[in-house]
Amino acid sequence: MKEQDHIAVFTAHPDDEGAVWATLYKHFEEENRVSIIWSTYGDKFIAPVKKYVHFLPLLIKATYSKKVRKELSEHIKIIRKTEALRVAKLINAIPYFLEFNDMQVPDKTNQEAIHKVTKLIREIKPSIILTHWFREMHRDHKNTAALALKSYLLANKSDYMTETPPHKVRIFGFWDERGKGFRPNFYLNVSKQIDRIKELGKCYESQQFRIVGRFAKFNARRHSKKTPYKFVERFKIFGKKRLRKFGEFFP
Repeated sequence: MKEQDHIAVFTAHPDDEGAVWATLYKHFEEENRVSIIWSTYGDKFIAPVKKYVHFLPLLIKATYSKKVRKELSEHIKIIRKTEALRVAKLINAIPYFLEFNDMQVPDKTNQEAIHKVTKLIREIKPSIILTHWFREMHRDHKNTAALALKSYLLANKSDYMTETPPHKVRIFGFWDERGKGFRPNFYLNVSKQIDRIKELGKCYESQQFRIVGRFAKFNARRHSKKTPYKFVERFKIFGKKRLRKFGEFFP
């Protein structure tokens, strides 16, 4: 019997985990533990369409009014947090918010942020960590990835002190995203789960037309051509030189 995994996803904003929704759904179906850690609430933007069209005048005013910008941010925060929690509930994931400011996720030189993330990794004890590609163009994305990577390396060091003891993570992987130098070395079969991403995507009504998961099925099919599977999500597994190229589960 396969040992139960605990997969933890570090992502910048609610909806960014859409890049790996099928992967998360697969682990949910396998009755593995799933955790989603959002760096921010993503409270700087809402798509002013459909039920949120009334936000358009406020978005315009927020460009020149600090007061309106602050009030709008609080409204958006509630909406996006509610949407994120809805996604977590659908896949029985444990949600965490690091509560960094949107568009201002600290970089890996920020020791307070590193301590916070390292402590969390040691507390929740994941066997697999997935995050953005660290050379992605968006500041919050690449900083989230850098924080997760440095904290992953520190989490197993006995000389790095937190309130919780060291923990070794088996797999650290970057998911496929915009950015220079991404060369995947592992393709995960998600053929049975790919159609479930629509259900998760519908939770993010405030982000319609811009969510990462919008093109997930198209990309999963396009990237599967060199594999025996119909749909895959691809990853760059950190620090693994000898690795099987594809599979039903992470190595």
